[in-house]
Amino acid sequence: MPYHIFGNIENQNVIFIGCTRSNNIPADSILLQTVEHHPDVHWVKWCLRFADTLVDKTPLRHPYARYFKNSASLRRLFGDEDFERFSAEQNVQFLRFHEKNPQLLDELLQAALAKKAEGRVQYSMDQLLGEARWGDVDIDRDNDRVKINGRWSAWYSRVLQMVESKLIGFFTVRCSIADDLVWTDGRAWKQFASEHNDEIDWDDPFDKSNCHGKDQCCSIEGSEQC
Repeated sequence: MPYHIFGNIENQNVIFIGCTRSNNIPADSILLQTVEHHPDVHWVKWCLRFADTLVDKTPLRHPYARYFKNSASLRRLFGDEDFERFSAEQNVQFLRFHEKNPQLLDELLQAALAKKAEGRVQYSMDQLLGEARWGDVDIDRDNDRVKINGRWSAWYSRVLQMVESKLIGFFTVRCSIADDLVWTDGRAWKQFASEHNDEIDWDDPFDKSNCHGKDQCCSIEGSEQC
């Protein structure tokens, strides 16, 4: 299903960038782009293009913003080839981090199973990573300033479900660059997710009703921008 990215107009200025699955964008808006994949990246792109007139500047601090490094990047559309390269780089970084720290996955797995045994039907991966960050597990952080970077939350929430069937549906999953993950045993998350679609707890970040009083949202995995 396509996503429609639009801009709210006030006094001929774009003051807010929204994204919706509905074919009917607000009357005071213009359609900027319709995309099938990676709406979060395109949403950030359009926020940057209209940075000067946005009322809320929070989106400009989104982690994806730093990948639009120069004016030439902002003038052209963020095409599939660019995104695939960016996504591949991030997935390689995660797998390298895991290769250096396989003990962290074991720690998270045992912690998640313990939470489930306590009667939890769902739990936050961010919370698990936070608990591990302050725990005793040794981590090779390389050049990272923090012991365990929270950006790996999206990857670990997927990996844990792939390696332990008891945890399928235990974490809420949003659209993310981690969707392109291929695990060390050759399994792709997209294929796994397709096979377990009814069991996975999906959260459509753009299908909410608490943004500006409309059925639109700009909440991206790892960063609430509403």
